[in-house]
Amino acid sequence: MAAPDTRRLAGAEEPPALLSRRDVAKRLGRHISSVRNYERDGSLPFIRRDGRVLFEPAAVDALAAKLGAPQPERRRRRTSPTMRVRGELAAKVFSLIRSGMSLPEIVIAAKLPPETVRELWREYRTPFEQGERERLERESEEVAARVVREMQREQRADRWMRHQRELAQLRAKQR
Repeated sequence: MAAPDTRRLAGAEEPPALLSRRDVAKRLGRHISSVRNYERDGSLPFIRRDGRVLFEPAAVDALAAKLGAPQPERRRRRTSPTMRVRGELAAKVFSLIRSGMSLPEIVIAAKLPPETVRELWREYRTPFEQGERERLERESEEVAARVVREMQREQRADRWMRHQRELAQLRAKQR
């Protein structure tokens, strides 16, 4: 088999390197799942090569301009998209509560279930220090429950191992 020809033609420009999903995500300042969504909805053309999905830099730059994506050197916030959305919803509900709206009005305006609005109402009415104490108590209860579950799991594993040893001893005696 002949080795591939690596000589360049005089004056020919080398084509730009194709980008991976991770490269695109970094360039756009988005998560990789967002890049997959752009693939699916057709807003980011891609090339399949050797089982990989690759992107042309020009297409990525065009999408970045369309999205108004942050430059790669800008640091992203460390909060997850879910946390940002939850924070935005809480801020909206708190604002509606402050304006004096009723529960049905808030549910309609925020498009949230009443249970969620009630939970946010309790958060709104709880003083900060008390809310932190309650959160810490809940967390310590969750940790304690996790420890208990782990201990129970270990006890079951010990019982199973004892049972297996006993079975092995009985089988050895029967032989």
